[in-house]
Amino acid sequence: MSPDRPSQRKKPPACDYCKARRVLCHPQLNGPCPRCVEKGVECTTTPVVRRKRRTKGEVVHSAAKATTSSSNNCNDQTTCSTPTQSNEESSTVVVVQQWASAMFLSNNLDEPSPVPPTLQLSVEVVKALMRMLRNVPHNPHPVTTNPMIPLSQLEMKLRLHAWDLHSLSYQDRVLTYCLLTCSALCSTDPFILGTIEIGPEESQILDSVSPLKSSVIPDMRHFGFRREPVVRQLWAESLWLANQACIATNTSIENAASCWILGYLRYVMFGKTSSAFSAACVHHMRTLAEDGKLSRDADEMLKFRGHMMIDSLLALTTGKTVPFTANDELLIIPHKLGSLEQLISTFLTRNCTTSDVFLSVHTFSHTAVRLARETAENLSGPYARGQPLDECFLIKHFASLDIFHSLLSAALQQISHLIQSRFTQEMTYHLHACAHGFVVAWGSLVITLFERLRDRSMYNTTDNSRVGDGFSSDISVATEMKSSRLLVHLLHARKLASRTAVEISETMRDIPSIVRLMPHGDLTKWARFLLEEENIVDITRAQSLQALECFRDALKVAGFSHADRTGIVDTINEYLTVYLVDDMFTQLGHPIQDSGRIHEPDWFEIGASM
Repeated sequence: MSPDRPSQRKKPPACDYCKARRVLCHPQLNGPCPRCVEKGVECTTTPVVRRKRRTKGEVVHSAAKATTSSSNNCNDQTTCSTPTQSNEESSTVVVVQQWASAMFLSNNLDEPSPVPPTLQLSVEVVKALMRMLRNVPHNPHPVTTNPMIPLSQLEMKLRLHAWDLHSLSYQDRVLTYCLLTCSALCSTDPFILGTIEIGPEESQILDSVSPLKSSVIPDMRHFGFRREPVVRQLWAESLWLANQACIATNTSIENAASCWILGYLRYVMFGKTSSAFSAACVHHMRTLAEDGKLSRDADEMLKFRGHMMIDSLLALTTGKTVPFTANDELLIIPHKLGSLEQLISTFLTRNCTTSDVFLSVHTFSHTAVRLARETAENLSGPYARGQPLDECFLIKHFASLDIFHSLLSAALQQISHLIQSRFTQEMTYHLHACAHGFVVAWGSLVITLFERLRDRSMYNTTDNSRVGDGFSSDISVATEMKSSRLLVHLLHARKLASRTAVEISETMRDIPSIVRLMPHGDLTKWARFLLEEENIVDITRAQSLQALECFRDALKVAGFSHADRTGIVDTINEYLTVYLVDDMFTQLGHPIQDSGRIHEPDWFEIGASM
């Protein structure tokens, strides 16, 4: 404003008399207003204090306080806190859990929207969650095996800043929040679970090196529901910080790691893989590799290879495009690969060392990624699903799978021989984890092949029913022949999947830690496969029931980390009960099962025979 221009003063507020009658007031600076003079009343003005606009987090906080203050008793599941928690932490947990409870009641469990950080994470909570990522030396959290996550450097920075998250740089703070969210999925800290007591059976499962071999497998699904509110809140705050820091567009090792974790959380919680952060992670990795900023250490490249295989197979099983090209593999992991046939011959002709087994991950993962890419491009991908079935590809693909399974069988034999050699606990852990990873990778290829062929078969059946008299007989015959060939391929895939389900269950019993279990969605998929009677081919009924029991136990344990709303455990229990009762009466000479239904037995006849 120019100095010769008169300043514009703000108009004084209306007086109380005029305001009460809702009439126009002409306030004076040094005296009463004209209306008050005319009416002969005292002219007074009450100042109005405008409150500062509250943030979304403050609104949620005050609403939760009002809800809890009007309640007469404490809801033990959502509001109670331990004496070790400060009042600030307790109120924070109340806010988050009250907010999440409202979401549960509305049955709206979609991905959380980004929200500014409101959780008051104490130093003790941050330390406990970061410690959980390492757990013990021989049993780290799978997330920390990603070579892009500088966990040691991040912990050093936290110590230098007295574990104050606000003192970190923005990208380090984003990465820390992402890691804390992952840690909250398996933490037993009272800040995450509340005051719930962990019994001796649950403690044994958590501490066991073979949790699914325990004599008693407790149902731990209630833990997943208790931790979900805090996990979702941490995830929402991580998303907000990630958007503020623009991690998807600013390339760095830390931002690539944060993008990968956010994509990992999306799959673990919702079974979805395609996201902006997942795509950004691949872009960051490609750019960093081109600039020579990715590690070329042998161990680090081995980890890159394993994570590339996992990400590719997750994209495959969810019907998405495999994110890595063949050129990306060469660029990110410049490791010379041996031929598949040569590796099979090595496994079959001599006893291998642990180094041989771990180095075979390069060839195994490369082959798995290649098969996943071919499957997505020709059968399961978004474009391929709308195209006619390529039978030439399918025949070659089955042959490639047979060779790949030969490698898997030879590798599992070598790993089993090495485990019997009584290595250290740490080495045994890695061997079991390697074996389970191999079988799960094989299973992802097989189950995707089966599901896509099954879907095409169902579509063809519907399509064939529409063929009427208006079509020529030649078209009808050609369509029937095509459907017949598809059924042959489907039967082949069903046999592969049946045998694979048994193989996965056998290796899963030896899994070294609950954090190494398959994601809940994959466990559910295999359990539902075995619940279908028509899928029990090329395996015995006993093998099918034992595999189902293993998947049920794994789902009960996996529920410790994730809230299970599928009801699949109860469905498996009902299925197993039917066959248990059926077997009991069959042994007595009175079969009672017909077409999956249980009929009322003749108790008098049974009693007489006994």
